[in-house]
Amino acid sequence: MMDERDYEILLELYKTKNISKAADNLYVSQPSLTYRIKQIEKKINYPIIIRGVKGIDFTNEGERLITYVLQQRQHYEEFITSLQQNSGEIGGTLKLGVSGMYARYALPAVLAEFHQLYPQVEIDLVTGWSNEVNKMVLNEQVHIGIVRGDYNPTGQRLLLRRDQLYIVSRELITFEALPHLPAILYATDISLKATIEQWWKENFRKPQKVSIRTDRSETCLEMVKSALGYAILPEICLTDTELYHVPLHDKAGNPIYRDTWLTYTAHANHLKQATKFVEFLTTP
Repeated sequence: MMDERDYEILLELYKTKNISKAADNLYVSQPSLTYRIKQIEKKINYPIIIRGVKGIDFTNEGERLITYVLQQRQHYEEFITSLQQNSGEIGGTLKLGVSGMYARYALPAVLAEFHQLYPQVEIDLVTGWSNEVNKMVLNEQVHIGIVRGDYNPTGQRLLLRRDQLYIVSRELITFEALPHLPAILYATDISLKATIEQWWKENFRKPQKVSIRTDRSETCLEMVKSALGYAILPEICLTDTELYHVPLHDKAGNPIYRDTWLTYTAHANHLKQATKFVEFLTTP
């Protein structure tokens, strides 16, 4: 019979796909973790992992075991939540899937205030690209998602905020000069990338003169501050008033916005902690 520690070990292994990383995250030695894995395999009488050069892979039996563990963990969380719902206490686990940019620039302040109101609610947070978060909501892997851009959820969604897009630079630049100036690009969600590319094609015949590519918007912003080039960034990450901000407009002269949505399925409506979070974020 497996215990809670076995569940924790299996889930950590499945997340990291690496014994060394899993041991570090679980605060145990690698030999101790290896021994515990062998004990789990002995209990079910099947191997659960295969070691490789770059990490581990789960066997078919291991995959089935992970599915079982995830189901049991979910049943347990639902049981605890139901007890708290009946008691009238606002507690339990709130599973959030959040766009990486919103998580970096807006979420910490949001959660700090929410925690003050509902200290018994435990937050289980996953961040990622908005399209990934949207899938988590649809598959009910999270109770509530915060995504940026337009998606077609099967559940409910509420508009949280609108961020205008800006050309950001250290020195004042003209619109006509953009194709000849160094551009700094950062990895972003496919919908924002498509919006920027469409705007560029509508206004210029030449491609952007890319000088630097980076994986994070924060790094991109620091490069702009060092006068290494210009970037096109949403308002949410622009707090430095020393930089020049030129708003983007479409052909009709309308500002181009990046919308942030709160999205969830009907399942979240039955959880007090989820409904309170929705209420908290959407009440003026």
